[in-house]
Amino acid sequence: MSRHTGYRLIYLLRDILVRTGVERVEDLSENQIRALPPELSPLLTEHFDSALVLDRELPLDGFAALWTHLIVQGVAHLSDVPAPLRTTLAYEDLLDEPREELSRLAAFIGVEPLPQWLDTGVARLDSSRRGASRRLPAAELAALRESCAQGMEALADNPRPACTNGSG
Repeated sequence: MSRHTGYRLIYLLRDILVRTGVERVEDLSENQIRALPPELSPLLTEHFDSALVLDRELPLDGFAALWTHLIVQGVAHLSDVPAPLRTTLAYEDLLDEPREELSRLAAFIGVEPLPQWLDTGVARLDSSRRGASRRLPAAELAALRESCAQGMEALADNPRPACTNGSG
């Protein structure tokens, strides 16, 4: 997450919302934008510079908090969706058994898992970062795990639903 451009931008926009107390970026006033620190206000101008997102150090624990927020919020919303209309796809499972997981996903949405699609999907997966967090210093890893605990708990309380369309 910390290296993904989209999540980095989400992180920074979330920081702006927290600092200003507004709920949506669209609700920011010009005065609020001008009052932001110089490393944040240019994100909201016409002359957007991608280096503002890509080239700065952002704390990993902030991404853990963002992940937890998204997971807890997502699980809560998914509980409103009837079980036959939802499924899960864990990235680790996708790395372990890409063809099987992609085929299961295709079957769930009611399409044929075309061989070319499966080949392309498998080729795009990069497992080189798997387990990267375990290479962090012990204290930093412990802090990340603590920040992710609520999200992990939400996932554990909502195991993968059984597939009801006969695909496994």
